[in-house]
Amino acid sequence: KSITSSDTIGAWNASASALFGGASVSVGTASSFGLPAAPNGTNIVQLTMAGFVLSSVDLNQTLTTAFLPNSIYTLTFSLYGPASLDFTTVSLSSSGTTVASFSTSQLTSMTTPNTYSLVTLVYTNIASTGNIGIDFSDGHTSGSSFSMYVDNFTLAQSPISTTPTPEPTTLALLGLGIGALTYNIRRTKT
Repeated sequence: KSITSSDTIGAWNASASALFGGASVSVGTASSFGLPAAPNGTNIVQLTMAGFVLSSVDLNQTLTTAFLPNSIYTLTFSLYGPASLDFTTVSLSSSGTTVASFSTSQLTSMTTPNTYSLVTLVYTNIASTGNIGIDFSDGHTSGSSFSMYVDNFTLAQSPISTTPTPEPTTLALLGLGIGALTYNIRRTKT
């Protein structure tokens, strides 16, 4: 399936646009794109940026699941791309508001050109309860066309382990109580 404007890929929304055409989002096997086997062995998504001014691609999904308070969320995916990414971002959002993201420079530092690189975005949620959104986008301003490939998006949730910490006043009262008990025991012995 190849998308040159706007459509869906499974539960994902995909869009592509370019001032003079040529941007697209496609799904296929790694071998159909001339790449090594995909990390999970099935389909991957190809994001193609036109070699013209002002092209963009976007792949996003809003889950029916809401963020749980006091939880850690870990988004991982594989990115196969060129040596230089151009305005590429990945983000997690809560009901449309970005809560965690990677910029182009952060993504570039995490990836190795022309190989599948595992990208991990971690978000610690304290109170947000909105629906979870995942967005991967790229904007291209000029230069030659290029493609990047994404595969194996996973989102894991784990609770924040919380160990109650006594308040200083609680500790002070405990100390006073033990001191008073010790004083009473010594006083009754004499």
